[in-house]
Amino acid sequence: MSEGLGQMLRAKTFMDDWQDAKKQGWSSPSAFYTEWNKANPASGFIKAAQRQIGNFSGMDLPKSSDWASGTIYVAPKNMPDAQKSFLAQYGVKPGDLFRFNGRDSKGKEVQPIPKSDYFNAHLGQ
Repeated sequence: MSEGLGQMLRAKTFMDDWQDAKKQGWSSPSAFYTEWNKANPASGFIKAAQRQIGNFSGMDLPKSSDWASGTIYVAPKNMPDAQKSFLAQYGVKPGDLFRFNGRDSKGKEVQPIPKSDYFNAHLGQ
């Protein structure tokens, strides 16, 4: 899933960059793509997609330093004690969904999602 989304993000970024490149005098999309491709490897877009997707039930949580603000994660049932302790501060138990809100000084970086809101949370509502 992350590879597919990463490729779509990369294609969209190329098209946006090509529009800007034309304004800067580029006339050959293939010549521009050759240079652009060197500077924009697919791996970076795939990693960005992985951060946007989060994790699914049964998958491990990524390292918290890789969490993306606004992304919904599932607290795995087999998570390490350190993650379990950290998430417990916010009332998140193994198997629960939570949204990462970014790191802030107000201590609201993790927002538990009530079970009644699981369906709407995945729809972005």
